[in-house]
Amino acid sequence: MQATFGEIDKYTAGDKRAKSAEEIQQLDGFGLAANALDARQVSKTVKEYNGAVAAIREIFGDNGNPNAPIQELLANLQHLTNGAQTSMGAGKVESLVREIRMAARDSNTDLQNLNAIAYEKKAQARQLGLSEVTAEKGLAGDLLMGQAMADAGVFEKSGFGKLNRAEAEARMSALSTRGDASSVGRSMAALNRMTMENPDKYKDTQLAAAMEAYRRGEDTYEFKGKSFNLTEMAGRQGVQGLYNMARESGADDRLYRAYMSDQIGTEEYLNAGYAYKSQRFEMQRELSRPHEGVIRDRMTSDAIKRLKPAGMSDADFKKKNRALASGFAYKMTGVMLDETADMSVDERVATLEKRGKEELARYFQSSEGGKMNQREADRAAEQYFNAIYGDTASKRRDSLLATYSEASTASQNRTGVSIEALKQQYDKEAISDRDTKLQVNKQRAARFAQASRGTESTTLQRVGEELENLAADNTRTRSDALKAIFNVTSEDRLLQTYAPDMQEGLVAAAKMYTSATMTGGQIEKLAEAAQKNPNGAEAKQLKQLAGLKPDEKLTDENIAMVRDRAIRKSGDTAAGTTDAEKKQNEQTRKQSELIMRGFNSGKTEDVKAAATAMAQQVLGPKATKEQIEKFATAALSTDTAAFEKQMQGGTFGFGKLSAEKQQQARGIAKALRVAQDIGGLGSAGLEQSASDVAAAQDRPTAKTNEIVSDVSKAVYDQMESKHDRAEYEKLRPKGMSDVQFDRQRRERLKMISDAAATVAVEKGGALAGETAEKRAEVMGKNITQQLTKQFVLQGKSPEEAEMLARKELRAVLGTDPKKVTERLNNIMAAATKAKRDRGIGVAEVAEKASAEQQKLLDEVGADPSGAAMKEAMQDDKKRQLLLTIPNADAVSLFNKFTPEAQREGLAALESAENGLYSWGLTEDERKNVGRIRGAISENQKKTTSGAVSSQNISPERVQQLNRQGHAPASADRGQTHTLSRDEALGEVRQELAQIEGRKQDGWLWDSLSPEDQKRKDELTARLNTMQYGTGDGYSSGTIEKFKVHDPYNARGVLPGQSFSMRDIAGESEWHLFGGYQNVSERVFIPHNPNYTEEQAALDVERYGTDEEKAEFRKNGAKKINVTNPDGSTSQVVEKPHIKLLAEQAMHDAVAEDPLTAARQRLGELEKKKKRGWFSDYFDDDKDQARYNLLTDVVAQQERRGASMAGGPGAGGEMNINGTLILQGLSEAVLQASGVRMEETPENGPSVDMANGTGSRFGR
Repeated sequence: MQATFGEIDKYTAGDKRAKSAEEIQQLDGFGLAANALDARQVSKTVKEYNGAVAAIREIFGDNGNPNAPIQELLANLQHLTNGAQTSMGAGKVESLVREIRMAARDSNTDLQNLNAIAYEKKAQARQLGLSEVTAEKGLAGDLLMGQAMADAGVFEKSGFGKLNRAEAEARMSALSTRGDASSVGRSMAALNRMTMENPDKYKDTQLAAAMEAYRRGEDTYEFKGKSFNLTEMAGRQGVQGLYNMARESGADDRLYRAYMSDQIGTEEYLNAGYAYKSQRFEMQRELSRPHEGVIRDRMTSDAIKRLKPAGMSDADFKKKNRALASGFAYKMTGVMLDETADMSVDERVATLEKRGKEELARYFQSSEGGKMNQREADRAAEQYFNAIYGDTASKRRDSLLATYSEASTASQNRTGVSIEALKQQYDKEAISDRDTKLQVNKQRAARFAQASRGTESTTLQRVGEELENLAADNTRTRSDALKAIFNVTSEDRLLQTYAPDMQEGLVAAAKMYTSATMTGGQIEKLAEAAQKNPNGAEAKQLKQLAGLKPDEKLTDENIAMVRDRAIRKSGDTAAGTTDAEKKQNEQTRKQSELIMRGFNSGKTEDVKAAATAMAQQVLGPKATKEQIEKFATAALSTDTAAFEKQMQGGTFGFGKLSAEKQQQARGIAKALRVAQDIGGLGSAGLEQSASDVAAAQDRPTAKTNEIVSDVSKAVYDQMESKHDRAEYEKLRPKGMSDVQFDRQRRERLKMISDAAATVAVEKGGALAGETAEKRAEVMGKNITQQLTKQFVLQGKSPEEAEMLARKELRAVLGTDPKKVTERLNNIMAAATKAKRDRGIGVAEVAEKASAEQQKLLDEVGADPSGAAMKEAMQDDKKRQLLLTIPNADAVSLFNKFTPEAQREGLAALESAENGLYSWGLTEDERKNVGRIRGAISENQKKTTSGAVSSQNISPERVQQLNRQGHAPASADRGQTHTLSRDEALGEVRQELAQIEGRKQDGWLWDSLSPEDQKRKDELTARLNTMQYGTGDGYSSGTIEKFKVHDPYNARGVLPGQSFSMRDIAGESEWHLFGGYQNVSERVFIPHNPNYTEEQAALDVERYGTDEEKAEFRKNGAKKINVTNPDGSTSQVVEKPHIKLLAEQAMHDAVAEDPLTAARQRLGELEKKKKRGWFSDYFDDDKDQARYNLLTDVVAQQERRGASMAGGPGAGGEMNINGTLILQGLSEAVLQASGVRMEETPENGPSVDMANGTGSRFGR
């Protein structure tokens, strides 16, 4: 089939050497594909289980027969998975086969032995009443356990009674199957079934935590701050221990017993192989019983009786010693099993005595043993140990040897093998390694499955479809069928799908190879291209070859020198190339080949050699052998923080590596770790050579990868420095350390930036004509899908993976739709810029506007406010059209705008020209911006009456007035130019626009200098004062200071920002929901000149306390003097200082039953939600604020199980997001709700609960 595929390629490409269509049809591959015998049956199986068939084919490939016929593949699929095919979906069957394949490959199990092991395991399962699918599920674990035992060294020491590998693997497989069929195995499956079928019932119980660990295959779990070992509980306490835990968690006895009896229904919930781990503790319990009896006898001796504490009764002392005998015998048996089985006699005795005394001391330090200090515990342990085993060394030796021999006898009687063999069988290190291998195995199997869906599965799917068509006498010809069958995805695509984490490393190794093998002629061509485009990819490569830094400029004067330098450093033996340079080239070439070998094989020795080669290349010839080994070891460690630390400098005196060296080392190290994890590219038939990868870099796919890499790095830098750490902290898994969480956070940010960059580069062109909102929506959906796939590959369920992807994106990008839209569009703008930097999409300026340009000019010119123009400049395609219009058209368009729009437009153009505006312009576009701005400025000079040149007016003022289109009259010289209110507003807005243009790295977040940020805050406050307050536009007049409490966290505002209180009159919701979150700062609120005494009276009656109402009725409204814009003064009504109530409905809710009211209002709000790509949202910010508050209130009250109904002692706490929501309620309402108000000088008003809990809420 492969040979036929090659011939079809030649034929369809028009190759003169290709066979004719008739000759192709005579090839063996064509006959195989197009044979209609049994086509329907074969096609059905292939179509349904195409992924599983692909995996079987890989098993054949591992065994040297990659071209096995389809019938043989299907026969083996049936043999391995006939049980699974009847009870599992095709996708799960594929996963199962791939896990078996990976395990067989890692354990060096050939196909013949694999089939034999599978047959034996299924036969035993049937005898024990288990289904074949359970045996098939446990097969991978059995294979990996044998390898794990070998890796742990359990077969290295020979000894009488020990097992060889074949015996150990056979016993382990049988014991694993027996464990699954045991009562303990069925009990855990039954409990797992109960928690999965009714998760709400067992939420937050110990049973739920235990079964979560069971499903993941983990031994331990956390519950209420304590750690428990499920495997030991099941093994030591048996079914009764599991049942007791379930009963304490609320399990129904009748349902538990019903599920235990329903063997077939419950077996679906069995974690195959898990009970095997419990057998080790069950064995420890059984082997400890003879010793427990011996110790109990010794507890009656005079030596023990003399140790009875004063004041303790004989009965209590006897009871305590019985418990001690049981626990100590169990611990000593564990020491025998885990630690002494491989020891000599002398070592065994010494270890048993030492460890026995340690266990006794630990007991006496515990609460059961009397909470002794270390010294007392050691003394008591010595006395007890000698009383049990003998008061002389000789007696203790005989007693300990007898104890070990009795345990070994019990082992032989119970299991048929010695205690030494049990040590091999249940070796802790081996079991732990097996569990790790199983988890890795699942991830690797998933990666192979995803890779194959791009090629193998697609091919097989088409084979099935075409065979079905031919069998049905379809009118299509065999030649057409064959072309459809072999239309597979390219290797480039497969490589990207299969190992995206290896791309950077592959490219880095290829660049090393290229630098060492590139000829002088090739470098000459690079130099020619670099001379034409000094910022292009060729220039970048030339600088790398010459050893220049990326930021060094290429000029006409130095390009010849750079070219010659590159030639001398290359593989070419040009004139002037020194012997040292030739030697270095040869070493670099060999290093690149070693690295590629590590990528391809994934074997430990090859990966280590590759890491060493990388370290030599990065650190250079001055590095010592020890330094190179240390760097290589760190590169392969999963603790990437240590590797990063070495690259950042100082670990062994190298200083910080250059950014280029860091990127090279990081990429290769990551790829090597992946190669080791997945078994190398060769395991998927994807071997790569450095020359192949280097050649592939010239393909469009490689250029896209380079763009994605650049964009991803820029996006990551922004996210890493600017995302909300406090918000992201909420995603920390319980119990995860700071170091682990920081590593996870950085890895997740890298995933997000990679996904965002990939989507932006791939989708940018198709979305060029869409609105910003549409672009953001498409990007968001695609990024979510990419992240979901990554989390699925990490072992998450699809639903869990999608939820995690959404949470990660919300934490990083935020939840404000406007901000999210802006950030995603700026990522896309960055991708567009990166494309243009590589010479893509840069248009020339024509003498006359094109028809398309003229249409756009008419469209944006019809809106004098400039809004249409701003929107057009955010669109990649429209911006390119506008920036390439002739000067005359630019001036004509500019003159159509209002003065304010002209000022904003010029400020934006100036910022863009200086590289400070976040449009993502190329160098050519920037030049065009300068050209257009220059033409507009020149035209303004011609039309401005009275040139401004007086030295008495500052240059900044002259420039400012010229921009406004007028010059100051002579009377203004040397004086302050008086502006109208509109002009003053325009000035502030213009300066704000200029500051916005000075964003630094503003792709995702605004990033201003401290000075600009301070000035922006001042101007924003001034703008609000000028718009809504009083004063002359530069001073706010008499401004009332009022502390605003916003319990609803509606939105944030900078301290000191002003806003109007005009809407508060008669409407509390503006304050509560449209106001600002700024509880701890004073906010300046200007007076409203239109505020009347009637409105003041209404506010007091509505929101004032009884005291405030009485005071207002007595004294009336206060009036104060304010300065008017013309300089005169007048009186306005001062807003009364009242404690604004929370929204009236909340007032009612507190007085009645808040839970009922809150739930009712939540239901009403749910109906107003709209569906968004990130999350559901509300059009109105007020609704969103209400929803957030009420959700938190309901959640808190439900957790407490308390009502906030009125009355002392109700104790309802309403502390939402650190903001005090009760503050602002009248004292009468608070007191009726069981709340006491206190004044605290440091924090202002605070609330204590009247039920005595003393919860204090401060600011």
